[in-house]
Amino acid sequence: MEETSLFFVKGLLLGALLAAPVGVRGAALLSRSRYDGFAAGSAAAAGAALADLLYAGIAGYLVAGLLAGWIAENDWVRQFGAMMLLWLGWQAYNAPLIAPEPAPSRMSVPQALSNAFMPVAANPTGLVVFVTVFIALGADRFGPDAAANLALGVFLGSVGWGIALAASQAAVDASGQRSINRAAAVLLALAAFAVAGGFV
Repeated sequence: MEETSLFFVKGLLLGALLAAPVGVRGAALLSRSRYDGFAAGSAAAAGAALADLLYAGIAGYLVAGLLAGWIAENDWVRQFGAMMLLWLGWQAYNAPLIAPEPAPSRMSVPQALSNAFMPVAANPTGLVVFVTVFIALGADRFGPDAAANLALGVFLGSVGWGIALAASQAAVDASGQRSINRAAAVLLALAAFAVAGGFV
């Protein structure tokens, strides 16, 4: 039970780290927050996090269920998770600065949520990221409970970071974006080395 609960903490950290770089998704959230207010920005954060939860849930089902036996026989695949985290760190470090533009139209809270959900859910790269990282974290070894805790943690970590970003949008200028992206890059790289070394 303690081990599966630890996966929830890992999920929290993973969700926040993956959501942290201010790319297209973050810029859209900042834009929604600045022009439609904190509630709409928080709804946008929740919408993107729900898409993360969708793919994290599917990844958990695959890793702890359908693919568990194959993963156990092919332990080398765990290194792909470390490589994925390192690649994401490189992407974050080199991410171009995106100036939040005025929102094209004002949106209600439900509209902001669905508008943020769709583009993230339409990008299957998220599934590849979660499958490889969940394998690296060993979710297959601890069964469905561990995978479910990971997915829930990812959702809460993602939505928590998004809401924090929406609340602090006034302070996130170009310099702030660069600082966030580079800090995320360093943390993703450290996570990659921790995964590769078997420390998590």
